[in-house]
Amino acid sequence: MGMPLIFPVSKKGARLPVISDGWHLRSSGKFHYGVDVMYRRLENEPIGLPWGTKGYIMFPNTAVLAAHPGTVTKAEIIGTGGIVRVVGKGIETAYMHITNLAVKVGQFVAAGTVLGAVGDNPKENDPAHLHFELHSDGERTDPEPFLKDPIYINRYIFGASMIILLVAGIWLGYKIVNMD
Repeated sequence: MGMPLIFPVSKKGARLPVISDGWHLRSSGKFHYGVDVMYRRLENEPIGLPWGTKGYIMFPNTAVLAAHPGTVTKAEIIGTGGIVRVVGKGIETAYMHITNLAVKVGQFVAAGTVLGAVGDNPKENDPAHLHFELHSDGERTDPEPFLKDPIYINRYIFGASMIILLVAGIWLGYKIVNMD
């Protein structure tokens, strides 16, 4: 898979989201396809469900972001809180436990587009979180190695914007100087 992914949950102030549960076989014998995303809990934050656990916390109305550009193929509220699927360039991503859907089927989204918000997970004893899956060329794939640090992505976007502005400024200056 050649397309980089951005982290599918927005940062909160200076706090970056983390993977709270990875791609693995669970003790129940069921495989956890994908990763769960939350934030590390600080000492003074509440532990209670649905928005917190001993080590992690999720904030109500946290934005869920498209990890890559593509077309929305599914956007609906279901028993596990809502699901959005985005397909583009050989990959499909799924975002689960969403509320306040902000996209519709057939809509093109750029990387970073808000798809909705993280909702309360209706499963008993499960904290609110984003469940994120990746399918590459039709195969389930562990998304963790493909997720990029949001700081890196922001710096890349800022750096690319500055280069474009610099080149445009040089070109415009050249055109002004060489006007007849």
